[in-house]
Amino acid sequence: MKCIINCTQSSTAWITEAFPGLSPYMLSIGNKPYLEYLLDFCTLAGIADVLVASADPGAEWRYALDGAERWSLKISYCKNADDLRGRPLVDAFADFVDGDDTLLFQGIFMPVYDKRDFKMPEYSADGIVAELTPAGDGYMIIGRRAPVGAQTENRFGRMAPPAVERMDSILSFYEINMKLVYGDGVRYNMPGYSSEPNVYIGRNVVIAAASEVTQPVMLGDSLRLERGTRIGPGAVIGNNSLVDTGTDVSDSVVIGNSYIGREMDICGKVIYRKSIFDPASGERLDINDSSMLTLMLQDGNAFISIKQRLIGLMVLLIQVIPFVLLRPFIKLQSENVECYMFQNHTPRCRRLKLYCPDKPAGNMAGCYFRKLSLDVFHLLPLVFCGELRLVGNYLLPVNERNGKILSHLKDYAPGLFSLTQLNEHEKDPDKLEMDEVYYAYHAGFWLNIRLLVRIMVQRLMTQY
Repeated sequence: MKCIINCTQSSTAWITEAFPGLSPYMLSIGNKPYLEYLLDFCTLAGIADVLVASADPGAEWRYALDGAERWSLKISYCKNADDLRGRPLVDAFADFVDGDDTLLFQGIFMPVYDKRDFKMPEYSADGIVAELTPAGDGYMIIGRRAPVGAQTENRFGRMAPPAVERMDSILSFYEINMKLVYGDGVRYNMPGYSSEPNVYIGRNVVIAAASEVTQPVMLGDSLRLERGTRIGPGAVIGNNSLVDTGTDVSDSVVIGNSYIGREMDICGKVIYRKSIFDPASGERLDINDSSMLTLMLQDGNAFISIKQRLIGLMVLLIQVIPFVLLRPFIKLQSENVECYMFQNHTPRCRRLKLYCPDKPAGNMAGCYFRKLSLDVFHLLPLVFCGELRLVGNYLLPVNERNGKILSHLKDYAPGLFSLTQLNEHEKDPDKLEMDEVYYAYHAGFWLNIRLLVRIMVQRLMTQY
């Protein structure tokens, strides 16, 4: 049997509207992307070949899966620009089906099954059977000998098939998440470490002092809970998120890459970045946090404040004399690296000359060249022309992993110095991403000054 997964645009319009920039396949349900539930289903059913159809087969969700090895599946991707459904879609990809029976997932819905006692539903190779929601979303099995024009039967054999649950609104999405966190998660392969029933905790979760976590909860990867936060019961908090000081979160869903400000009481809500949804009423409230002002984009270019430019000029004037004196004697290796620069939805790249931090200095002049931060002297002019900040996000080289991180930083504004650099997390992608999310929501003039001073002192005290 082959499988085709087709998340139709007509069924996912509510996701595109509510969660802009998020692929329906990557919609997090209990901190697990929607697509992964379907791939788990295929694995339990003994299916080896899966075709994922999408209007945008080159989207980030392809590499967000980190390959198909953990499912023992062969996954391929195709474009379905016409948004076909049912038998016409299977016929359109006849080369993939190759005369085999076909399991077709269409639309968006929640498959209801139990991994501990999964049994593939009975079907006939001569017909088409389906388990669908009233809107036509769900799954069907199209037999290899089903004649053209065969009618779909909404029934299977003697065995009760895995059911489907509608997921066609913020409310139904919220209700499914609450069912998972309050016990249904045991039916599925849920992400995170489970130390006790109904508690799922991911990697690199930082819980500050005086914080409380009450089960049941689902906490994603690279999550930071600041001092005095109270999380749970019923909290589902996604990857790369930050809950700020003194905030309560209960019976709520926080979709990944979101920030919740200080001293808030979040109960019975869905949060996506700067939007808060009330599932019961469907109302939406957009929050413009003042801490984001220093990172706002203007006409596709990041705003570099006059203060940053003046401090950059001061740094240049301070560095110019030691640079002239030491430059003829340094023995440092450098390379031209393509880096992500400012972006407005579409990343822009530029090749920059960067000194290799892993290469030891060849002499005393090289040591002090780094101690005095002269290795960024040649990049200071980019601060004046608005392409770099003096202090900002970590300057990300172009690669697949950093491309994923960048997709979570919609207001990415790289600087010569960064919080990641201060914490020495450059080689740990998860901690790097958490640092960048933290910085994005706390960036401001005085934080930048503190970071600049601490980094300068840190580099001065480091032995190169």
